[in-house]
Parts: sequence; structure tokens; C-alpha cells
Amino acid sequence: MNKINFKLLFKQIVIPIILFIISLLVIFRWYDDIQNFQSQQIRSLINILPILPYLLFGILILLAFRENNRQLLISILLSIFSYLILTQINFPYLVNLVLDTYYIEMLLLFVGINAVILSENKRPINTPVSILILSILFFAMIIFLFLSRLPLNLHSKMFHDFLIEFPKSASWIQNVSYHFLVPFRSDKLYFQTQFPWIAIVFFLIMQFTILIKYFHKPKHYYLINFFLMLYLISSILFINIPYSSVINFNFLAITIFILLSEAQLSLAYIDELTQLPTRRKMNETMQALGSNYSIAMIDVDKFKSINDKYGHKSGDQALQLIASNLAAMKGNAKVFRFAGDEFAAIFPGKKVEEAAVFLEEFRKNVFESKFIIRTPKRKYNSDKDRNKNTPNKVKTARLSVSIGVAEKDKDSKTALKVLKKADKNLYKSKKAGRNKVSVD
Repeated sequence: MNKINFKLLFKQIVIPIILFIISLLVIFRWYDDIQNFQSQQIRSLINILPILPYLLFGILILLAFRENNRQLLISILLSIFSYLILTQINFPYLVNLVLDTYYIEMLLLFVGINAVILSENKRPINTPVSILILSILFFAMIIFLFLSRLPLNLHSKMFHDFLIEFPKSASWIQNVSYHFLVPFRSDKLYFQTQFPWIAIVFFLIMQFTILIKYFHKPKHYYLINFFLMLYLISSILFINIPYSSVINFNFLAITIFILLSEAQLSLAYIDELTQLPTRRKMNETMQALGSNYSIAMIDVDKFKSINDKYGHKSGDQALQLIASNLAAMKGNAKVFRFAGDEFAAIFPGKKVEEAAVFLEEFRKNVFESKFIIRTPKRKYNSDKDRNKNTPNKVKTARLSVSIGVAEKDKDSKTALKVLKKADKNLYKSKKAGRNKVSVD
């Protein structure tokens, strides 16, 4: 499991949660006040609101195709579909039928299952598998739309005329549809409660599953699905309040824009492989350093041979192992992935001798770490498969790092000069036989 970045977690969640609270305030408090305005401009704006989610989600669809991101596209399609069901299929009328809870359950079930199952790792749109999945999802949406319209059609003039012209066929359709829907009646499953509690339980299970996925791998598309389900249940709960679904899904679209922007920003400042801050973040940190600090440059020894001998996946795992040790380094160090197999550490307020103590401890930890080479036959996350390997079958490799460290002094008055000096000391460690910490 990846180490949880609580700062990133706060930034990704706090603004969407605030937006959700604001949406509830708008639904409960401000809509009635807006309705009291006699201004034609205000009333025109209210008339435009139902169209706005389609425009916003349309822009998001273009962004999904631009990023070639199947997960994002599926989340947006589910959002549009939910909004369409709640606003255009006369949902308030369905809620008053004896079949009310069926639609609530089916909508939460359909959206929730697709949101959970189809949002694993990022996948491109333009592959045969993605096209097949999107086609199946689109077909399922059409089936759901047909079922949601069915009770209305059974009471329509068109069906009445059909009943007269083709009584046997119409009777068969009516009997089949009601026999399929009646088991979900609220008076049978929910003890005549107005809202389906089983639907709420299912909603909570879906949200819990999405959060587990997010904490295991903090990706923004998990949060998009989390807030999609949150706004969906809010729209269902307050369906009798005018414009509740419109307000909710406008805020959902804004939330998705914010999460996408935060994800793009994270890509610039957080390295996806190691989850360490990038060189860009390091440059900004160096500009804000005080008068006393040390900088260390760290390089993985013989990293090319690891890639050549064991493959690039093993090389990535080696970098992740070193990054996890680096992130745990003491001394209030700010650590970064500098480039490739190079890392850096900044020690604010530390002299070079103090920094060298923490770096030496880090070097030993890396060298003593057991780096297991994963073979193609071995599954990454299977304890059962892992236990099949005997000590004689497991391949291990020894990792080591070379480190150079320097401090700000009269010869190196800027952070850039200190960095260059640390880099020279790094090559001293390389020439001295690697797996060393070199200072002035």
C-alpha cells in the first residue's frame, strides 16, 4: 500500500467537501430567496441552470478524450446519465408509485457498480477493450432508460391505443413488467417506509469500497466517483425540492473540474512512481531557504545493470524501495526525486556534519534492505503465491547508494552553488568505490 500523503489528501478533499456543503445550503436556504426576486435576469438565469450541467459535462468529455482517459470518460457518462434520469424521466412521479424504491435501488446499483468496477488503473479510450466496455455501458444505459420509462408508458395514451389494437401483446408486456417490478415494492421490503434503507446501505458499501481503493492508490478518479455517488444520493433524498438535482449536478461538474486541476498540479509537483516531490518543487524550495542549510545529492549505484539484468519493472521497484527509505529519513529532511535514478535531500538549519549522520543512517538502511526480484510468474499482491517461493527460489539483489553533501558557506553562497558542490562530492563517493557518503 502506498504511503498516505495527508497534505495531498487534504487538498483533494477539503474543497469538494466545502462545495457539497454549499450545494446543500443552496438547496435548503437560498433557492426560495432567489425565487422571490422579480428580476427578469435572475429568472432567466434559473431557466438556464438545467442546461448548464450538460454544457459542463460536455467540456469534461472533451477533456477525457484529450487525456485519452477511459476512467474519466466513464465517470462523466455516469454523471450525465444520473442527471438525465433524475431530471428528464419525471422521477418525482415515479417516486409516488408503488414501485418507487425500485428505481432508487436500480439507479444506485447501476451507477455504483460501474463506478467501482470500471475505475481501476488509468486506461486509454482508443483500445478494443475500452471500446467494448464503453459500448456495453452505453447499451446498459439504454436498457435502464427504457425500464425507467416503462411505468409511464403503461399509463400513456399510446399504450392504451396499443392495448386496443393488440390486446394479447399489450397484456403480455404489462404482466411481465409488473411481475418483474412488484417484488421491489416498498411495502414488501421496507415495511412501508418512504425511503429504501437497503439503497442507503448499498450506497454506504459503495462509498466505503471507493475510499479503500483511494487510500490504497490515491488517484483523483476515485474521488470523482465518490462525489458522484454523494451528489446522486443527495439528489434522490431531496428530489421533491425544486431544482435540487440541477443544483447538485452543477456542483458535481465544478467538483470534477477542481479534482482534475489538482491532479494536473500534482503531476507537476509529485513524481508518480516514487510519490516524492519533483525537481520543480525542489527548485521552489531552494528559493525559500534561509542562511543555514545543507543539500545532499543521492545516486543509485549500478542502476543500469539492474534494468539490464532484471528488467525495467524491477528497476522501478528498486527506485520505490529507495524512495520509501528516503521519505523515512530523519533530520527534518525535505526529499525529492531529482531525475532518473538521482534523488536529493535538503536539510534546513543543519550543518553538513549533522546532515551526514542522517544520510549515513539512510545509506545503511538501503544497503541492508532485502530487495526481492519479482519474477513474471509471481503475482504482486498474492500472499498465497508469495508463500510458494522457497528461500532457494527467491531472487534478491543488493542495493546501494552513493551520496554527496555540502552546506552553504562563504564559497557557496547560493543554493545552486551548494547543489553543484554536493554533486561533486557525489562523484567522490563514486570514485571511492560507491556506497559512501562524501562531504568536504
